[in-house]
Amino acid sequence: MKRLVIITLVTALLLFACARKQEKKAPAVPANLPPSKLSIYAIEQFRSSGLESVINREFSRLYNCTIDVTTFPSTQDLILATQADTARVDIVLGIPSGFSHEDTLLTNLVAVQSIPEANFSRELGYAPGAKLIPYGFGNLSIIYNRQQIDRPPSTFGDLQDARYISQMAICDPKLSGLGRSTLLWTVALFGEEGYKMLWRSLRKNVGKRYDTPESLVEALETGQYAMIIGVNGTAAWIKEQDPEKDHFVSVIPGEGSFLYVEYAAIHKNAKNSAIAKTWLTYLLSPASQRMVVYKLGLFPANSKTEMPLSFARVPIYSHSSHRNLDPLALKEKGQSWLDWWEDFMSFRLN
Repeated sequence: MKRLVIITLVTALLLFACARKQEKKAPAVPANLPPSKLSIYAIEQFRSSGLESVINREFSRLYNCTIDVTTFPSTQDLILATQADTARVDIVLGIPSGFSHEDTLLTNLVAVQSIPEANFSRELGYAPGAKLIPYGFGNLSIIYNRQQIDRPPSTFGDLQDARYISQMAICDPKLSGLGRSTLLWTVALFGEEGYKMLWRSLRKNVGKRYDTPESLVEALETGQYAMIIGVNGTAAWIKEQDPEKDHFVSVIPGEGSFLYVEYAAIHKNAKNSAIAKTWLTYLLSPASQRMVVYKLGLFPANSKTEMPLSFARVPIYSHSSHRNLDPLALKEKGQSWLDWWEDFMSFRLN
């Protein structure tokens, strides 16, 4: 009987191992595909992170596709280029959730009816036929250096304390998707008047605003600032890059978090929409999604993706205040929220 149990267990393990190997196989690609071309607009991080290289090199080889990528230094620049009448592009990559509600953007994108074999995480609320295809996400949090801060904040109330004066950096809401989501987070939590009161109290603690998430994280890593507002996978991502850097900690304030998502989309002027959809499908495959984790520090949109252990230990935060934002109010008042913040903060911050 004991021998039978051992044989059964060994057989089960072998079958599981075979299944795992099958899951990691490259997607089936028809042989002798004709040459094709693809044009992509992307945020600069797509290139600087190395994600462009690992995704496009293999896709080009598999699908006999020549890919031309145009990168933009900020989210704002990417959005403006996408909205231009002269845009001649197939795919737009790097549209953040903080900009995704704008009608002037959405009218330039087309709906994608389905993405084969994409198992989107429930947090994303994706539905077939959407124009925006999520490929990575995270929850906004306070990330601090425990070598510089021994009494970290656990709430936005704590964050207003004068002991953190000029110790925090943020992304610019005008230029950056992460910055825009940071601003919307405070509106969602504290309301249209409450967010102003919060920023009046926080201003003394904000030392600088950065144009991009990459420069913001660099400021944290190099010790220029002890705290930033970023996504909750950032501390794990830093440790993945350098195991010696294990002194960064992510804290989601007690008031709640805010869902940050990055999207890709097919442009209405796309000349190669069929291969564009194939590229999106490839981006959402588990192998590519794993690279999204390693290169961008975001959680994968495809829930079937195997993650590094450090990321697997980061809890997915379900209480997200982004649901508090009325979509109509966001469309009608979002610009005024941004204008107030810009007027209030710009005279002091560089």
